[in-house]
Amino acid sequence: MLLTWLLVGVMMIVVMVLGLFFVLLGGALLPILRYRMKKHMEAMRADRAEDIGSSVHYRETPYRETRQGSSTHRKQRVLEGDYVVQDKDRKEEKDANKK
Repeated sequence: MLLTWLLVGVMMIVVMVLGLFFVLLGGALLPILRYRMKKHMEAMRADRAEDIGSSVHYRETPYRETRQGSSTHRKQRVLEGDYVVQDKDRKEEKDANKK
């Protein structure tokens, strides 16, 4: 009977020491986690921000592309606005006309 009480007492002391260790570890890691979350929020805020007074009228829109049959997401940035895509042949013709 005495051995049982001693075993329970030792187990309580071990659990208290482990609990104190994890509380101190969590308190020590909290500033690191807070710093990372702050940087993450600043990056999200910067992504959503819009330029004021800019002469260029476009914006980048992030969206996620999903692949069929898998759960992987790939984040992309799309440029919206007025722009012209020139193919290679037209560019070579313009260069030839300039000479």
